[in-house]
Amino acid sequence: MSNQSPNELDRRGQKVGMWTEEDSHGGVMTGEYVEGRRQGVWRHSFVDGSVRSKGTYNKGVVDGGWTWYPSTGGSFSVGDSSRARNMVYGNAGMPTGTPSTAGCGTTG
Repeated sequence: MSNQSPNELDRRGQKVGMWTEEDSHGGVMTGEYVEGRRQGVWRHSFVDGSVRSKGTYNKGVVDGGWTWYPSTGGSFSVGDSSRARNMVYGNAGMPTGTPSTAGCGTTG
């Protein structure tokens, strides 16, 4: 993990260190940026702060298993990264690809 202060840009204007970003569902995404790309474990939280989903990124690309949780608690779905294999998050924090729904692993 970086020791950068939250929501910091480097001298090139790229996101670095720990960031917390609002999402379109009213919650937030929290994780680390390295050279302007999401890296490592990211958590998506509901408005009340409870975890909505968590998973990993590698150089801005969704990577590995992700777990989604309903607002009522418990595990809603566990799946691999094929659900969003083509989603890449760049310096703006927005997806730059089209997600695939194949193999999403949702169960409810």
